[in-house]
Amino acid sequence: MLSLLQTLKQNYQKALLFALYGGIGCLIIALILGEWFLHLTELSPLPQTDQKAVILLIDSSGSMEGGKLEEVKTAAINFINRRDFSKEQLGVINFGETVNIITSLSTNQVQLNQGINSLQALGGTPMAAGIKQAIASLSSTDNNRYILLFTDGMPQSQFQAILAANKARNQSILMIVVATGDADIQYLTRLTGDPNLVFYANSGEIDQGFRQAELAINNQQLLESKTTGNYSLTYSSLRTGGWTAIITLGLSLTLIVAQNHYLHRRLLTIKETFLILIGSTIAGLIAGGIGSSLFTILTNLPNSELIAGVINWGIAGTITFVIINSIRRNIPLKEILIRGFLLGIIAAVALIFTIDYLGDAGILIAGFIVGCGVYYTFYSKGLAWFFGIIVLFSGSWLLLPSVNFSSALEIAIRLIAWTILGAIVALGISYFIPNLQRLRAFLGGSLGGSLASIGFLLMSLILTQFIPIETSLADRLGRLIGAFILGFCIGLMIFWEEERQLQKSIYLLIRWNDQESRKILLGEIPIWLGSSVDAQIALSKTKYPDKFAKIFKAGNQVFFEFHSDYAQAKGIKITQQEWSSSQSRTFDGITLTIVDETR
Repeated sequence: MLSLLQTLKQNYQKALLFALYGGIGCLIIALILGEWFLHLTELSPLPQTDQKAVILLIDSSGSMEGGKLEEVKTAAINFINRRDFSKEQLGVINFGETVNIITSLSTNQVQLNQGINSLQALGGTPMAAGIKQAIASLSSTDNNRYILLFTDGMPQSQFQAILAANKARNQSILMIVVATGDADIQYLTRLTGDPNLVFYANSGEIDQGFRQAELAINNQQLLESKTTGNYSLTYSSLRTGGWTAIITLGLSLTLIVAQNHYLHRRLLTIKETFLILIGSTIAGLIAGGIGSSLFTILTNLPNSELIAGVINWGIAGTITFVIINSIRRNIPLKEILIRGFLLGIIAAVALIFTIDYLGDAGILIAGFIVGCGVYYTFYSKGLAWFFGIIVLFSGSWLLLPSVNFSSALEIAIRLIAWTILGAIVALGISYFIPNLQRLRAFLGGSLGGSLASIGFLLMSLILTQFIPIETSLADRLGRLIGAFILGFCIGLMIFWEEERQLQKSIYLLIRWNDQESRKILLGEIPIWLGSSVDAQIALSKTKYPDKFAKIFKAGNQVFFEFHSDYAQAKGIKITQQEWSSSQSRTFDGITLTIVDETR
């Protein structure tokens, strides 16, 4: 471990230093301007309605035969009779042999009671289909929406029921469960997302269970973490894009100022400031706008809960492969990220397509795919069996969002948006780093944005799972931590790629004294010496003209060439000279040496 840290410090000191610069720059501007911008553009809260729409979703499977269903009917009718129909609508759906809408949303108390009395116990437990039908029935109302589920057992497909419950929560529908008999409380808690919304009632106590559920409906408010107005797609995209542009501005300014200071240049020129402002605005609006638009579009897709589940599998696959690779085999990080993510997605898609035919046994297919993927990547049967078995026992858990204030879909959109942002910022910064390959910068920035989103996910887990904190503060801390991680990772990967390129290239070593030296890549783009603010190597204005000379590489040869105006003024006839490797020259007390790492 110590040798690894020493290697990182020796070979990637600049990358680590600039990662800190980038993170701190993003954090400061997010704190000063970003939060102010979000506060300024926040819409006033919409008036909260106390109108409610409640679907009674009742399990009428064969296991409810006998006195159990009659007790449920009595409890449900008592529940209906206690409701205030001036403020709410009720509907009744049952699932057993089939899923039936007994009564659509209504304020007709007599009709609702008649519907309850008509229930008969028959068939299996197609809970997932029942939840989906309840969601569809609630889609026509703007009232606060609730599903009150009663069940005495496990659904036919636990997997599909979780997907359906996720869909309900994604649409801000609160699910409350009254359970009895063989119902699994832990599983039902996964459906509601909150153990306080699951009430178990023994035989003879079902009416009490309904009363507890009634209290939860009366007291629960679905205000989420945002208590603001309704944002249109355009406004939301511009708002998110504006915040991202501010963060990008802080990142770009910090990295370019740090790069100039690193090379003993003027910290910032008017030209650089103008380019940064324009570039940051464009990059922020593109990345933020794409992210916001994708989230709005995807969350309104009919199968958005499936998309969230697939994304969770992809993220789990990525994290798993990174962990295995760190101790098992040295596969390039970019390749391992892609392989892990694709394997997770393929396994999830296979599971979704087989679940209707095989039920929960479809998880066997997913486990087999994961096992094969692990084996053909790391060539270990033990690891293949291990992770294949893990999928069998925990695969459906991956369908649930991992972070309270950031659903799986939000995480994926952040991954896409931050990857795009990292790529754009890196391309822009590469123009200020002479001869840094654009493709290297693009890939490094993309990877930096991706790593930042994963790092943000891990920090969010810590904030929400282990630190008791109110939602509004968690949102702010999440944004600030996200800004720091974004700046850190993008800064790290841009200059990491520069350091990697330096290790296999011909570069210019600049020494100001025995303790301070820097490296600049050589290539077709010339390195200028002079007193101009645009010169990469700044010389004294009293001794040297704005443009004194340039150093460039053509093929495998390095050349030193005086500027034509200087050569003419000094009567220099041979303006271009070849500069051999290891040869040094000194100008204005600065020693320049050509170093060839290609040999």
